[in-house]
Parts: sequence; C-alpha cells; structure tokens
Amino acid sequence: MIKNQSGQSSLEYILMVAIMVNVAIFVFNWFKQSQMDQKLMAPLNTAFANTYQYGHPLAQGFDNGNSPNANHPRAVVGGKVRLFINPR
Repeated sequence: MIKNQSGQSSLEYILMVAIMVNVAIFVFNWFKQSQMDQKLMAPLNTAFANTYQYGHPLAQGFDNGNSPNANHPRAVVGGKVRLFINPR
C-alpha cells in the first residue's frame, strides 16, 4: 500500500475531464454526420417560416418558386382574389 496518495484526486479529475471531452467530441461528430441539425431545423425553416410569412403553415407563394396555393392569403381562386387573415 502506498502511503503518499496526494496526487490521486488530481489524476482522477484529469481522467474524468478527458473522458467527458471524448464523449462530447463523439456526440458532436455523430450530430454532424447524421445531419441532425438540419433535421431539427426543418420545422423552423418550413412550417414556422410559412406561418410567419403567409399566416398558414401549409401556404406557399411566389417566394417559394410556386404559384400561391389555397392557403395563401392572396390566393387567386376562380379569377377572384381572396384576402383573409386567419385561413383554415
């Protein structure tokens, strides 16, 4: 048995920090390779953006490269322009 164990807690601390750093690097690499950031941001880039811009999560407009659909607040249906604030 060793009588002088004064550096043991420091060594254990350094080893635990090294293990935690390696786990964090592994998680970040997995996050990047699986493109999880794009999957998590998809609702914000599509539904939330359309709701903010057009007032409905399924609305599309000229900015999307499409013609406006029925959920667009300025949709033209049957030659008439419909304006509405809260589409259903």
